[in-house]
Amino acid sequence: MPNRKANPPIDNEIKDSLTKNSDYLFNTRKIPQSTIDLFEAGGFLDSEHIIHRRAMIPMHNIDGELIGFFGRSIYPRNKDTGGFYPADYDPGDVGPLYGKWRMYPHEYNRHRDLYNLNRAKGYIKQTGVCVAVEGVFDAWRLWDEGVKNVVSVFGIALTSHHMELLASVGCKKIKLMLDGDRPGFLSAKKIIRMYKDHPIEIKFIPVPDGVDPNDMTRKDLYSLRKLSRAARRLNEKYR
Repeated sequence: MPNRKANPPIDNEIKDSLTKNSDYLFNTRKIPQSTIDLFEAGGFLDSEHIIHRRAMIPMHNIDGELIGFFGRSIYPRNKDTGGFYPADYDPGDVGPLYGKWRMYPHEYNRHRDLYNLNRAKGYIKQTGVCVAVEGVFDAWRLWDEGVKNVVSVFGIALTSHHMELLASVGCKKIKLMLDGDRPGFLSAKKIIRMYKDHPIEIKFIPVPDGVDPNDMTRKDLYSLRKLSRAARRLNEKYR
């Protein structure tokens, strides 16, 4: 079973060391600098640290306290090894350290907190609705398009801890907008079944096949309200 311990606040050692300009975020992913600044992300290039050569995204708890970081490798997947490091780099026995994402600190428990809830909680309380996506960049994309009640589960699991947090800020309905692939669909189905008797209603927002919310065009995202009205409730079909 996953570790259920709470994530304690951490110091600002890493955050204070981030470079303000992240070539990976700005040039490779084409994320506006204003968005990078808003979410306090940056590059971490310290070659002596285990998480070097990553774009670092701070994670805060519901009260805005710094509790960890998501580190995204700045390199694409190595076609020969599957790792995320330069083509001429020999990972040796430390290959797992160079996965696409790395949590810091190592014991960070992603089953306890929701990314961006510290910013979104007021909008969730105001509307009674939360839009839940898989990834950090998905949340950024929706936020930039005016969907301010968005959080990321950083994966495809919506845990009982997540549900408690959302209930605490007045959430009455969750709109699941997971990636448009089989794992995303099956996870949405599982989540709706799991919480079919929960006071918080859960709906599924279908994303086009093979597409992440982060990849959707402005026109696609503008249709979010229409999609949400037309979306079928998976708990009606699959319970």
